[in-house]
Amino acid sequence: MENNSNITPEQIVDILIRRRWYIIIPFILAMIVGIYSSLTLPKVYEAKTLILVQPQKVPSDFVQSVVSSDLEQRISTISEQIMSRTNLEKIINDFGLYTEQQKKTMYMEDMIGSLRRRISVDVTHSRHRTTDAFSISFKGQNPGQITKVTNALSSYFIDQNLKVREEQAIGTSKFLDDELTAMRAKLIRMEGALKQYREENMGSLPEQLDSNLRIADRLQEEINHRQNTLRDSKLLLISLNQQLEEGMRNRSTNEDQATASFSFSEADNLMALKRQLADLEGKYTPKHPDVIRLKRKIENLEDRNQKQEENQNETAQVASFSSKNNPFVQIEMSLLKEVEATNRDIAGLKEEITILQEKLAMYQKRIEEIPKKEQELLSLKRDYEEVSGTYGSLLQRKLEADLAVNMEKKQKGEQFRILDPAKIPTKPVEPNMKRLLFIAIAGGLGIGGSLIFLREYFNDSFKTIDDIETGLDLPVLAIIPVRLTPKVKFYKRANLVLSVMGGCISIALFSFLASITMVGERETLSMIKQITFYI
Repeated sequence: MENNSNITPEQIVDILIRRRWYIIIPFILAMIVGIYSSLTLPKVYEAKTLILVQPQKVPSDFVQSVVSSDLEQRISTISEQIMSRTNLEKIINDFGLYTEQQKKTMYMEDMIGSLRRRISVDVTHSRHRTTDAFSISFKGQNPGQITKVTNALSSYFIDQNLKVREEQAIGTSKFLDDELTAMRAKLIRMEGALKQYREENMGSLPEQLDSNLRIADRLQEEINHRQNTLRDSKLLLISLNQQLEEGMRNRSTNEDQATASFSFSEADNLMALKRQLADLEGKYTPKHPDVIRLKRKIENLEDRNQKQEENQNETAQVASFSSKNNPFVQIEMSLLKEVEATNRDIAGLKEEITILQEKLAMYQKRIEEIPKKEQELLSLKRDYEEVSGTYGSLLQRKLEADLAVNMEKKQKGEQFRILDPAKIPTKPVEPNMKRLLFIAIAGGLGIGGSLIFLREYFNDSFKTIDDIETGLDLPVLAIIPVRLTPKVKFYKRANLVLSVMGGCISIALFSFLASITMVGERETLSMIKQITFYI
């Protein structure tokens, strides 16, 4: 038949009442399956501990930790160490997580893999907590056993964190110490190279430029003075040679005229030498070699003039002397000695001028090389300063690392502290009772509703006047009421009673499953025992 698509709520209620067994029976069966599953499925409990990350006790302004501050990275590193095969085998053997029969039927890799899946570490960042924390949880079927394992894992985390921090601090200090040793050796090599360069280029260093310039100026003055002295000595030599030649030509002439002429020339030379001595004394001290040498010449010349005067006074008395006692011969001998001394002075002055010129050339070369040496020295100093700066920085970091190592050894650094220790769990986390309850309710009602839908969909009988008028396309003229026989009435009453009983059973089963879900199996069974006792 064709049903009306516009179904009213009254019709829905009527259908549910008529087809109530399609709801009651599947719902009861679903509740029974849910209760059976909740009672027979393995109970998995979870023990959890919360560990607080305490900051270091020494302010970071005084001692800076060298350990990585990334909490998640350190926890991940420690977790990998805990999840190692060796450590998990030790946990399995120490706490007896598997029976001997299970060990015989399972591979060690399977047991370790199962154990890894049951351990979880989660980092939590609380808004109300100023420090970070993380939790360690372990799942198993034995509440007491998993509690012990969780506490052992917590202790292992705390001990391993101290060990990892100390090893990391010591490793950092050792690395800095090795780098500091290498940098110290490099710094010593740079100092040696700088010292060797200064020794090899002593006199041509940039800071010696002013000294070299002053020495060069002084050498130039010495050369100029020596050249002036050389010029005067040459003039003196020329004058002496002229006097010697003139004396030899006039030896046979009048003795008085020759002597007078000779005295006149000697007086001129003496005046010239005294002027030169005055100039030298204005520049140098009395101990200067040129001053001493010129004084000696003046003294010799004055002695010769004095002898000349004495000879002039004794001329008449010595007329009968031999030629070797002739005053002209003695004067010639004195002039020859003076010429010889002057030649020696000229040779000495030339040698001194040559030496001074060589020294001047050497200092001029040094002055010319100073810009190049300055660049080379700057390059060496720059490399040395870079190495020295790096060495100082490494030394500072090494001292800080040593302080950090001492802080970690004395356990004054960042530490893990158990905030909430693991307690024996009373409520299992598996199976998920809320999900099981939802599945049981949805399954019972869903199956019942589906059966009702199918039953009504394939039912061709008329239920209402509208169904008749719509199906037959004829109007309904009268309605004859249904007359029930006593037997039918009995069946209806029995059906009603059974329906009420089925509803009560459904409610009881639902309450039992809901109680297991909310308060647990033990509490539910305890309440049932108490209710049964009072009944």
